[in-house]
Amino acid sequence: MKKFREVFTAPKSIIGVIHLKGDTDEDIKARAKKEIGLYIDGGLDAVIFEDYFGSYPYLEWVLDYAKTQKLPVPYGVNCLNFDSLNFKLARDYHCDFLQLDSVVGHVKPRDEASLDAFFALEPWFWAVSGSSISRFCRPTA
Repeated sequence: MKKFREVFTAPKSIIGVIHLKGDTDEDIKARAKKEIGLYIDGGLDAVIFEDYFGSYPYLEWVLDYAKTQKLPVPYGVNCLNFDSLNFKLARDYHCDFLQLDSVVGHVKPRDEASLDAFFALEPWFWAVSGSSISRFCRPTA
């Protein structure tokens, strides 16, 4: 399992977000591929794939694409509103990190124990604290 600075080596890493926007199946996929290329060619430090405009099947498609293309930068996932799917996708598609939007700034002190129990379900998961902005992971197997 990698730690934050093993994944993000630049002092201030820049992560490009692929939101999976488009009007048709072909448009979504073509736009995602183009954006990935632009981010890599532009020197970004990492890419994260998110289903903000797209749906779960597109998220799986783009993660499979990233995995098979062996991107030269770290990549991660953010499956909005389904934290447990983030862990599954990160594991299945060899993501270098993941982001949990539903955790950021929304955890009340009374819920910290529940959140800790949730994170304990994923032993390969490395976390700084229950309120950190992003969660970073790297499956060891």
